Amino acid sequence: MQYSKDLSVVVPVYNVESYIRDCLDSLLRQQFNGSLQIVLIDDVSPDDSGRICAEYSDRYAVFECLRHEFNRGSSEARNTGLQRVCGRYFTFVDPDDILPAGALQNLFDIAEQHQ
Repeated sequence: MQYSKDLSVVVPVYNVESYIRDCLDSLLRQQFNGSLQIVLIDDVSPDDSGRICAEYSDRYAVFECLRHEFNRGSSEARNTGLQRVCGRYFTFVDPDDILPAGALQNLFDIAEQHQ
């Protein structure tokens, strides 16, 4: 299988407008040496979460924003994201997570080291 990115991150999004920016900003601050894809799945959130995701995907090429047609739950949002990943490795980040700088690089390095 041919991969176009080193790492893909899937973020399921539902009703998290009050803290999704903190999560997305923490992903932007990552000190990652490889190529990165961040897939945001808006699970038909009733608040402005979807608009915020679209704003980030319009502003930053690393983000891709997808929207379900109807609410399917976080497990299905993750599955939708998995269908879009193009990284050699992938991980999930919840929308209320704030990753410390270097977290993705550390995970990637360990995955590479242990194959």
